[in-house]
This record gives sequence, C-alpha cells and structure tokens, in this order.
Amino acid sequence: MEDQALFEELKLMFEKLGVELREQALESDAGRAKSGMTRVYSQKIFYLDQALELGGKIKVMIAALAGFDLSGVFVSPYLRSRIEEVNEKKA
Repeated sequence: MEDQALFEELKLMFEKLGVELREQALESDAGRAKSGMTRVYSQKIFYLDQALELGGKIKVMIAALAGFDLSGVFVSPYLRSRIEEVNEKKA
C-alpha cells in the first residue's frame, strides 16, 4: 500500500475511534517532544510531530492503534496485519 494512502487510512481510524489527531510541531524547553496519546478530561488526543517524515508518522500512529480494541471497527487487512506485527513484538 502506498504510504500516503496508508496515512489517510490511519487518520480515518483515529476519527472512528473518537481520537482527535493534532499534527503540529512538538517542542519543549528540554528539546523535542515525542508524538503520543493523551487525554484531556474525556477527550482522547493524539499529538503527531509534524517534523517526522511520512514513514515515521505512520510508524507512531500504528503503534498507538495497537493499544486499542479494534474488534468492532473495520480495519483493512493490510493495516490490521501491520498492527498485529506491533502487538506480536510487544508479547
């Protein structure tokens, strides 16, 4: 699958899961901050560092999705296999 198409599918997955995706420059006084999930009250937010190359964005987004229960959500076979690879590495 082409990276741009996969990136668009990942953005759609976050939307389906009710996660707000914020792509922005992540910097702090101590240097660069990392992309990641947070919660503000009941809203789930995923901050994605816009400085990452497309492949890096895809990698951190897939890693974040690996922590969700996706049983009730349609996930393309290709994306599902990528998420399962991450879960297998964690085990």
